[in-house]
Amino acid sequence: MKRERLKVIVVILIASVIFSTGCRPETQVPSNKAARERTVSNELVKINHYMAKRNQEQIENFVRRTGWDMAKTGTGLWYMITKKGTGRAVETGDIVVLSYKAFLLDGELVAEASPAEPLAFKVGHGGVESGLEEGVKYLHVGDKARLILPPHLAHGNFGDQEKIPPGAVLLYEIKVLSVK
Repeated sequence: MKRERLKVIVVILIASVIFSTGCRPETQVPSNKAARERTVSNELVKINHYMAKRNQEQIENFVRRTGWDMAKTGTGLWYMITKKGTGRAVETGDIVVLSYKAFLLDGELVAEASPAEPLAFKVGHGGVESGLEEGVKYLHVGDKARLILPPHLAHGNFGDQEKIPPGAVLLYEIKVLSVK
């Protein structure tokens, strides 16, 4: 139900940009192609700012409701260490191995990697959500943590075309198993 509502909102926003830039009286429509493209680009920037603000408010409300003491980074990632480990810190270039569960903010499980079948990736080389990659850099081997990724640090405006809907905020519960 929420996914469908979000899809409708995205479609309406895109349609409003097209409508607002393409259906103006002739005197208001820029006469050259570059000016029209700038107008559309400016409208899309406004929509992105609106969506980012909306996502930020959604995350802030969630954190307030849960009472979690989370830190926020400059990129918009929220994180908290729920259990401190004793191992070394994760650094760019390391291969980090972790187990995790990823949820939508309504609690729906959308992805997981168990300790028996963990996720391994090289930090700083992509291949995973940029928010997950950023978040592990605050952790040590053995740490358990929660990360909240706004859409621009997760699956963006299109989701994963499977379980993660467009524009979804994701909550990760992770444990750093090892670093190589």
